[in-house]
Amino acid sequence: MWRDELEESDSEVEDNEEEEETIAAKHDGHEAEVFTNKLESLVARMQIDMSLSAVLTRIQVYHAAYVSRVAAIHTQTMAELQRCRDLQLQQETLQEKEGLPKHEEVEGVLKKYAEKILSQQAAAADLRKEELLQRLQEQQQQQQEQQQLLEQQQQEQERATMVAELRESYAQFSDALDTVLAEITECGDVALPEDTTEALNATLQLGSEALSGDADAEALQQSTARLTDGLAVLSHIREVIQTHRNSSRRDEQESEAAATLVSLAGDVPQATAELSCAKRRLEELTATHSSVMRLSGEFLATEDTELRGKLSYALSVVNKFHNDSDASNREKLHTLVSLLTGQRCAAGAQHVQVADPHSPVAMFVKEQLSSKLIALAHDKQVSSQAVYASLIVRLGSFDPLLLDLCVYQLYRTCPYLVPQVPQREEYETVEEYHRALGYRHKDGGEREALDSYLKRMGAASQLFGRLVCLDGDKPPTGQNTSTEQNLWSLGPQLGWRWLSRMLLCPVQSAVTCAVLHGFLSVAGALMVKVYGRQMHKMMDHFIERLLPLAEQTTREGGEADLASLKSLMTNYSHTRTFQPPPEGYRALL
Repeated sequence: MWRDELEESDSEVEDNEEEEETIAAKHDGHEAEVFTNKLESLVARMQIDMSLSAVLTRIQVYHAAYVSRVAAIHTQTMAELQRCRDLQLQQETLQEKEGLPKHEEVEGVLKKYAEKILSQQAAAADLRKEELLQRLQEQQQQQQEQQQLLEQQQQEQERATMVAELRESYAQFSDALDTVLAEITECGDVALPEDTTEALNATLQLGSEALSGDADAEALQQSTARLTDGLAVLSHIREVIQTHRNSSRRDEQESEAAATLVSLAGDVPQATAELSCAKRRLEELTATHSSVMRLSGEFLATEDTELRGKLSYALSVVNKFHNDSDASNREKLHTLVSLLTGQRCAAGAQHVQVADPHSPVAMFVKEQLSSKLIALAHDKQVSSQAVYASLIVRLGSFDPLLLDLCVYQLYRTCPYLVPQVPQREEYETVEEYHRALGYRHKDGGEREALDSYLKRMGAASQLFGRLVCLDGDKPPTGQNTSTEQNLWSLGPQLGWRWLSRMLLCPVQSAVTCAVLHGFLSVAGALMVKVYGRQMHKMMDHFIERLLPLAEQTTREGGEADLASLKSLMTNYSHTRTFQPPPEGYRALL
């Protein structure tokens, strides 16, 4: 019913709109006709300017007025249409309100049906959710099982890798240990410390237990690391053994070379006699030193620590001499002379005196002083060598025994100054033989390097040359004549005898070059001055025969000393002289 009423209302509205459009069209046509008539009558009544520009202007004005009127009519028409539409909308609203009760009933039925559908869908969704959750849990459980299986397989693979690494390390360690033990057995004079042997055996046992048992990953890693460290230790031991082998091989080569050394004089009875004379002199000095050491030991065995302290303090001034010639050096010299001659001398804030020159106390002083003088002059303070050489001669002028002890210490430092070339005896060890040659050894028995040894030998021969040169100066006046006579046996004649005997000794390659260069660089000029043509002949003999032989026998490590000697000899060949000798006593006073 309400639908039929609504359709009738719509048809009425459409009819009204058609009538309104017809009326508007008629109204618009009538208005245009009236306006045109009025315009024509107005033109007829008025005298109008009919020029083209005026006509066009008026046409534009009229056209604007016409357009404005048409727009006003259109606006009025549209307002009427809007009023009709509003009326239609009100009617539709009223009709909807009249049919509302039935619409609510339909909506209620639809709502119940929708709620039922929603309930069914919610139940289905819950069921689906439970199924999805259960399936998700099953998937998670499967993933966990797979992860555990993968982890287990990975652990097994890692353990297998660790076992393989351990087995390889164990095999390497076992082989290396067998090799080291075989090399130690082959060397004969090498042995592992007991604690090292125990540690290596414990490492081997630990690796064996880890391989035989069901060890965990941590134990396998520890065993592998222990074996790796053990391999490093064995590698170091093998390096030590190889170094020892090389040293032994080098020692054997040196011994073989020493057994086949060639002298420039050959097998001449006179040469043997000269060398025997030098050897007897060394034996005399050795006996003197042994006697002094015995008496010095008696003093050291006493409990007079206070006197030993005073003497040591008084002797410490020997370390403080320097190259500057001033009153400080003379004051220190006076302290040492007073100590040697039985006079009172300062020992810090106190005084000390050695009255008996033959007592154990005096022997202690002389032995300590001679050892310090030679060590300082040739080793620790080479730059002050001239000062200490002068000091040795000055102190020796007051005490010949001290001079003999200094010469013994110098020969002990460098046996080539005797000269003699020690031969290895059957009962001697390698270390004992090297000590006889003048090598120094550390506490562990390691021998000093060759370059250090050659440097010390050269410095000792320089000191020997300085002592020889000091004969060119006059001793201080007012001293004992017999003492002076004993002292000047150090002069050029000693240097000449030494050079002559060096011609008779076997050439020791680098060592021979080092000692000859050290002596000639200091005392060569004095020897040329004193012996003239004889010295020239000796030098020519050295150049023609010794240098070629030294070049043939010089091994690795002695090239520098050979080059230095060749340079010195070349300069001598050009100038027929050497550099001037040191100043002797004047270096100290």
